[in-house]
Order: sequence, then C-alpha cells, then structure tokens
Amino acid sequence: KQWYQRRVAITAGNDRLAIAREYTRKYDPDEDNDLWDDIKKDTSGDFRASLKPLVMPEAQFLAEEMYYAMKGMGTDENSLINTLMLILGSEHAVLEGVKRYYRDMYDEELVERIPGDTNDEPTFRDFLIVMINRPDFGKGDVNTSLVQEDYDEYLSEYIQNKKINYIIGLLAARSLPHIKALREFYYQKEKKELEIALAEITGHHTEEALTSFITLATDPIYYMADELRISMEGSGTDEELLLRVICTRADKDLALIKDMYKDMTERSLRDDVDDETSGYFRKVLLNLIN
Repeated sequence: KQWYQRRVAITAGNDRLAIAREYTRKYDPDEDNDLWDDIKKDTSGDFRASLKPLVMPEAQFLAEEMYYAMKGMGTDENSLINTLMLILGSEHAVLEGVKRYYRDMYDEELVERIPGDTNDEPTFRDFLIVMINRPDFGKGDVNTSLVQEDYDEYLSEYIQNKKINYIIGLLAARSLPHIKALREFYYQKEKKELEIALAEITGHHTEEALTSFITLATDPIYYMADELRISMEGSGTDEELLLRVICTRADKDLALIKDMYKDMTERSLRDDVDDETSGYFRKVLLNLIN
C-alpha cells in the first residue's frame, strides 16, 4: 500500500502511465493482468478507487465513470453531469477517447446507452446525446459577429418561446469561448444572467446540466473549485466527486483550482481534504494536491 501511495500518487501523469505499462511488460508480458488488476487484489474501498484514475488513461477512467453512473436500475444524474463536464472541459481527444473506450469495454456506443437511462426527462437525454457528439472546435476562436447573430436570430427567441431543444442544439454547436462571449452579450442586452433565464424555463436535471455547462464555458477553474466545495459541503463527503475532480485535474490546472477554492471558501483545499478524508485515501489526495 505504501508503494502504491508513494510511487503512483507522487509521479506525474505521463510517467504514471509509463510505470503501468512497464509493470505489465515486466511482470505480466502476456497482458492477462495489468497494474490495475494487481491493485484491485491488494487494496479496497476509497484507497483502491483513488489509485484507479492514476494508472489508466484519463479517457478510459472517464468512460468507466459514465458507465457506472448509468449502471443498474437507476441513473446517478449528478455523477453523469459532472463526469460529462470533466470530459467537455478537456481537449477534444479525451471526448473521442471516452467514446472509443466505452465502445471497446461495453460493446455498445455511449450514445446508445443514454436514451434507456433518461427517458423520464427527454430534454436531459437530448442534452447528453448532443454534447457527447460535439465536434472538435480546435482553438475555439470567437467570432463577435456570430455571437450577435446567435443572440438576435436564435437565443433570444428560443428562450422567449421555451424552445429547450433548440437552445441545447445551439450550445452544442458552439465552442466554449463562444458560449462565454454569448453569455456576456446576453447579459448586456437582457441585464440578466443566461443561467437564470434558462433556469426559469427548465428544471430538474436539464437545468443543472445547462447551468454546469455554461459555468464550465465561462470559467472552468471556478466550475472545478465549486464542485470540490460541493463534494465536502454539509455533514458528509462525496468521495467519488472529490476524487474525480482532483485526479483528473492534478496534471492540468489543479494549482489554479486550489487558489480559486481558497478565494471561494477562505479555506485551503489541502486542509479541507485533510479534515474530510482518512487513511491511504487521504494520503493519495494530499500527495496530488501538494
């Protein structure tokens, strides 16, 4: 356990994956088992869960998170939304990788699983499907003329007439920087936050999904920090949410997220994680935070 905690958690992302590949080559050249298979034998609970995203490609981990959010009789919509935001907040290759891993691991397309799990809320189902099928926007340069056109010709009328699916389609067809600019333009014209306007015509998981997506587009660091705040808010800790955000952002922008978290809560992320977790699970998260 100490080797896993020290060697895996303190190593940078690409090096961790290299260690996992070398481990398989050296100790199991037939590749019937890999490092993760041995970790599952040697560990349990939250500690095991904390090592999982560190020894497999990000896209594979997030594909499994999407699967488990929809596994069984019910759907964990909150986990589904958060996992999708983590995917959309990464480079487009991660989204394509998630779809590929999901297909290879579960013998079905990710979008084919969605309808069966969200039929009770069609607009939420449609949101998930179109976001999973978002194109690659490259750098996502903002065309100010198109921003104004989106407001004048589409968004204002769609909101006024409660055309939820049209709004979802419009947002899915635009880059995150474009959506940020559109949100700012909407506020200039309407003197109202776009999220508030959408909340007034939607509800339940559709509202949560749209609000999360617009927040992600506007300020991804704020979105991640707020998810961490939510994970440790109240009497209990959402270990899965806490783990998902820290482990997927550790090699990207966690330093910025830590600063935002402190600005938001007036507490350090390290101290809160230290207070809210225990054992080797705590040690892995603190290693990543540090």
